[in-house]
Amino acid sequence: MPITFTIVADIYPREKIGEFQGLFGSIFALSSILGPDLGGAIAEFSNWGWMFYMNLLLGIPAFFIMMAAFKESKSIEKRSIDWFGAITLSSAIILILLTLVLGGNSQGTGVSPFYAEYILTPLMIAVVISMNLGGRLMSKVSYRTILVPSLALIAVGFLLLSQMTVNTTKLQIVLYMVVTRLGMGAIYHTIGTAAQMAVDSKKRGVATFSPQFFRSIGGTIGVSVLGSLLAQQMTSGLSELSKKIKTFPENQLQHFTNLQVLLDPNARASLPKSVLLELQNIFSNSLNYVFIVGMIFVCIGLIASVFISNDRLVKPTTPSKAIKDSESI
Repeated sequence: MPITFTIVADIYPREKIGEFQGLFGSIFALSSILGPDLGGAIAEFSNWGWMFYMNLLLGIPAFFIMMAAFKESKSIEKRSIDWFGAITLSSAIILILLTLVLGGNSQGTGVSPFYAEYILTPLMIAVVISMNLGGRLMSKVSYRTILVPSLALIAVGFLLLSQMTVNTTKLQIVLYMVVTRLGMGAIYHTIGTAAQMAVDSKKRGVATFSPQFFRSIGGTIGVSVLGSLLAQQMTSGLSELSKKIKTFPENQLQHFTNLQVLLDPNARASLPKSVLLELQNIFSNSLNYVFIVGMIFVCIGLIASVFISNDRLVKPTTPSKAIKDSESI
């Protein structure tokens, strides 16, 4: 992905970069919709190994098309590579990720691939819309003008998600997530393009890679920290519940901090309805707390975006410059 967007920044004029960044991002988002749909169908009705063969059927023609059509200009300038820095940075990142993954609370719920796509498809469509809109706006307004309302929209989405209860419908949840993703889509390439245009061409690859790298690291850390926060809130809520319900020992209730146990139909059927309702409320309240904490971080980003400079992808033409240009013509 960083190489693709670096090439876009190199070969297209500034007034077209935002549009093409949004276009390529939309293609990526669309493939994120169609790919899992196709993969779910293959896993459900055929051999899952065909998911890998499909990549070969698409990847091999794309490889030969790129080899034939892509004309790259080579530089004869010798450049040194900081191998020691690259090795130590990679090692540190691997250790951090291993610590977060092995020590985290990652749990799967085992839902049907088609049900997952029923939830995910509207979210990716929202990203496609906002990516295209953000890409087209980049050539007309400043980066700040895009970032501030986008982050505000994410904050509103997190606020809505933090109000969920046991009675919230699936449609409401999807709508809340769509609001959040509409804000996220416009941010992705706005930040990346702003970083690209802030440096000279020699450093453009690093500038393109950095936002995506820190977004991935931040996402990994965020999922681990917020997952631990969810488990902590669940543990606290279950401890309070054990004091109210004497028929269930605390150590038995603590098993429900594992979401797989809480969502397991057999485990749910073995519980009295009153206890199950209490467990659902505890989970809902714990999840709301997680979204409130997430909203705080979004608001910090929103405040920071207000104070960034008013730079834009395409500099506005002043009247005096326009007159000079017309006279020269």
